[in-house]
Amino acid sequence: MEKRRGKFRKWIGRTTFVLATLAAAVLIYFCLDFVISDDTSSLSRVTILNYYKEEPVDIVFVGTSHTLFCIDAVRLTEKLNQSVYNLSTSGPDFVKLYYLLKEATRAKDIDTAFVEMSLSRLGSSGGNETATFIISDYIKSFPLRAALIFGASDENNYINGFFRLRRNFKAIPTVSEVKWLTRKKLEDQYIQNSGWEDYLGRGEWFGHGVYDRTIDYRLAEGFLAQDIIPKELEYLTKIMDLCARKGIKLVLYVMPYSKPYLTQFREYDQIMKTVGSLADSH
Repeated sequence: MEKRRGKFRKWIGRTTFVLATLAAAVLIYFCLDFVISDDTSSLSRVTILNYYKEEPVDIVFVGTSHTLFCIDAVRLTEKLNQSVYNLSTSGPDFVKLYYLLKEATRAKDIDTAFVEMSLSRLGSSGGNETATFIISDYIKSFPLRAALIFGASDENNYINGFFRLRRNFKAIPTVSEVKWLTRKKLEDQYIQNSGWEDYLGRGEWFGHGVYDRTIDYRLAEGFLAQDIIPKELEYLTKIMDLCARKGIKLVLYVMPYSKPYLTQFREYDQIMKTVGSLADSH
């Protein structure tokens, strides 16, 4: 009996040591992440984290930067007498929009979902890792976060997806940089996600004049569809199925495009034909 007790004590001791070591490693990781990862100016951090605080949310918008800067969620809330929230981020394709909407519907009892029918994204599957990270860093459901990283990231970026510190640790920061970032993150504006001059609430950023400058439309060529990507079509259909299962009214919409932007599409007629067949089948 005494021998068994001795073995049990050793097992307890080893287990305690392992757990204490893991706890210390996690603590060190989060401390380093706090003083190195600068997300103090991230629009998506504020938009996504404030979504969880808003009660209730009847109507949600998810889309690209077109929607992020151009949907007046505050005025829509007043006019419709329903709670409207703009959960859009920069650069997502339909894979990322699916997981963003899935998290939105998990966290809130949504009546209507407006999903941007970004024509260019039908031909640009998985190319923007940053768009994956800015969503996965702040959604609260870890299983959905993992599914997003595995579904939308290149396998070489899986570790970067789960460990923000790894992708941000490019150089050892100076003492003054650490002090500056620590001070910024301890301010109420960062902690409460409030007090931002350009943030009007409900996911709305006063960014209407941000892009009020001459744009070189040739820069857009790489983002515009030449062929329909099957994976994008698959996840657009998943968005439709998700809303059908949850009894959510789905509205697909297209934000206005300028004529110079539209001329960059290689297969515009084919894209619109595909969109039309999707509408018919659903």
